[in-house]
Parts: sequence; C-alpha cells; structure tokens
Amino acid sequence: MNANYLKKLLSVFFIVVHLSILSTAFAKSKSGGAIDGGGGEGLSAHYSNVVKKTFDAIKISCKGSELTTTQTEACNFLAPYELVIQSLKVLPRSRDSILGIDGKVRDAGNDGNQSVYLDVDRWSDKLNEVDTNRISDVRASQVRLAIHEPLILAGAEINDSYTISNIFVDLLIKNNFDFNRIVGKP
Repeated sequence: MNANYLKKLLSVFFIVVHLSILSTAFAKSKSGGAIDGGGGEGLSAHYSNVVKKTFDAIKISCKGSELTTTQTEACNFLAPYELVIQSLKVLPRSRDSILGIDGKVRDAGNDGNQSVYLDVDRWSDKLNEVDTNRISDVRASQVRLAIHEPLILAGAEINDSYTISNIFVDLLIKNNFDFNRIVGKP
C-alpha cells in the first residue's frame, strides 16, 4: 500500500470517530437528562427528581396516624407507585407536542408501560414563573403532574383523572410540605 492511501484511510477513520463522538454528545444533550441514560442533566432529570422527592414526601405523609379513609385507600397504592418510579424513564418532548385523546395539549403523557413524555418547554415555563400570585398554584400543578403520570403507569389513575393525585397533594399540604422546596431548580 502506498503512503497516500494510508493517509487518506487514517483521515477518514479520524473523521468517522469524531463524528461518532459528536453525535453521541449531541444525542445526550438533546435527551434532556432522561433517566434512560441520556445526558444526566436537564429538565427530564429534574422532573424525575421531583417525582422521587414527591414520592418520599407522600410516603412520610402516609405514615401519619390521622389519615381519613380516602387517604388510607390512596396510600395503599404506594407499593405499585414505588415500583414504577424505580424503572421510570422520562423522555423529553418539545413544546405542545403531547396531545390528549381530545386533541388538546398536555404537559406530559405516558406510554402506559414505563415511560413519561415530558413537554420540557412547558415544564421550563413553569419553573421560570415569576408572578408571585401564581407561583404557589404553579408549583402545586408541577407536584400533581409528578404524582399523576407515575400513578397512571402503576394502574392507580387514568389519563386526565387526578383523583388520587389530588388526595396526595392535599395530604402533602396538610403535612406542611413546601412545594417550592420539592420542585426546586434543575
């Protein structure tokens, strides 16, 4: 083989290696930190952390001695809820790309198995809310969403029905959990 052929072959090899490295880095950054191994940072990872912190707060609240019958029944879903969280994948989606069965835009959706699809743009908008009159309601809606999607995957709720999620949100409020601290910042 001649020297020029080897130089061209090595050049092509290095270009392929560099493109491979760049595409891997790009794919990880675009994943938004999904739990499925992409990125590690970002809004998907933040949502996942909110899911986990919310579950921990619910678990503490369910150990309370003054639970209503309805709250006790909701707390019975903790075991399947926890199993879902342990294998949960959070996959980022762009603005207004998640639609409900009615065709209306949603903040999140799921595959009915182990993945939550998060509209990272809408999640970001909520994180960046500055209207002090709305922040409390916005944080409560983020916590509710972090409860609802995994509960659907656990078979405890259905899409667009927040019965148990609302019970858990009320239980967290009753036990003085601070939604601003649960949601935090990415």
